Amino acid sequence: MKIDVKARELLDRYLLGVRRHLSGKDREDIAKEIESHIFDTLEERFPGLDEITVVNLEEIFREMGAPRKVAWQYRSQQSLIGPRFFPIYVIVARILVAVVVGAILLSSVIATAVGEPQSFWHVLGSFLGSAWSGALSAFGVVTLIFAGIERAVGDKSWEEMEDFEDLKEMNEYKASELPELPQREKKFDRVETIFEIIFGMIGLAFLTYIQTSGGAFPVRTGAGEGRQFIQVLTDNYLPLIPFAMGITGLELARSITLFVQGHHSSVTNWWHIATQITNVILMGFTLNAMPIISLEKLNAAWLNVNIANLDGAANTIISILIGLGIVGTIIEVSIKTYRELKEPSY
Repeated sequence: MKIDVKARELLDRYLLGVRRHLSGKDREDIAKEIESHIFDTLEERFPGLDEITVVNLEEIFREMGAPRKVAWQYRSQQSLIGPRFFPIYVIVARILVAVVVGAILLSSVIATAVGEPQSFWHVLGSFLGSAWSGALSAFGVVTLIFAGIERAVGDKSWEEMEDFEDLKEMNEYKASELPELPQREKKFDRVETIFEIIFGMIGLAFLTYIQTSGGAFPVRTGAGEGRQFIQVLTDNYLPLIPFAMGITGLELARSITLFVQGHHSSVTNWWHIATQITNVILMGFTLNAMPIISLEKLNAAWLNVNIANLDGAANTIISILIGLGIVGTIIEVSIKTYRELKEPSY
C-alpha cells in the first residue's frame, strides 16, 4: 500500500510526537510498533486502497487520540497518576513550575534593585531557596490535584466523565499540535559540540587562573626588567568569579552529556535554559559591580604610556556589551522555554 508525500509527512510528525513522550531504549521499537499498527488498521479499514491520503490517516488518528495519549499507554503504571492523566499532568506541572520560578526570579531582581544593598551570595542563596521551595510546592499541589482526579474517576471512560471535558480535549488528536519534523529543528552537530567542550575547558581554565591570581596578569614593564603581575580586574568583580566558574562548569558538563547521548533531549535543553538564566543573573550582578577593570596599576608600571584615562571608556563599553547580552539572553531563553513547553524534546 503506497502513501502520498503529505500523508507520509503527517505520519512522521505523529510518530515524532509519540517519541517525545517516550523514554528509554525501547522508544524506537515502540514507535515502529505503533506505525505498524497504523498501517494494519488502514489495510483493514480501506481494503483495496491504492494510495493512503491525509484524509485516511486523520480518520485513524482521531480514533487513536493525541500522540501523548498513545505514548503513555506504553508506559508503566505511575504510582499516583495513571497513563490516562499523566500526559496532561506533565504539561500542567511544567507550565506551573516555570511560572512560579519565573515570578520568584522577577521579584528577586526587583527586590535587589530597589531594596537595601546585600551581598551577592545572600541574594543568590535567597533566590535559590525560594525557587526550590516554590517549584516543589507547585509540583506538589499539581500532583495532589491530579492524584485526586485519578482516584475520583476510577475506571470511568472519557465518555463517562462529563466534568472533565477540557482534559478530554487535551488528549484528542489535533493536526496543528503535531511537532515539526526534525529537519526544521536544531540538529545535533558533533563537531560543534566538540568545540563547545574545548572552549568550555579553556574558559574554565582561564577563570581558575583569574581566581588564583586575584585578577592579576603578567605584564612586561620595560626592557630588561622582566615581567610582573599587575592586577587589572577590580576587587568588585573577584567575588563573582566562583559563580562564573560554576556556570561554565555546568555548561561544560551539558556539552559532554550532549556529546555522549548524541542528540538534543528535554534534559539538555532545560539544562541549557537553566544555565542561561543563571548567566543573566551573573551579568546583572556584574553590571552592579562596575567598574570591573582598573588600568591604574598598569599605568604605573608603564611609566611612558598614559592609559589610566581609558578606564572609563573600557568599563562603559563592557557595560553596554553586558546590557546587550542580558537582553539577547532573555529573548533566547524566552523563545527556548516557549518551544520546550509547547513541543517538548524527547
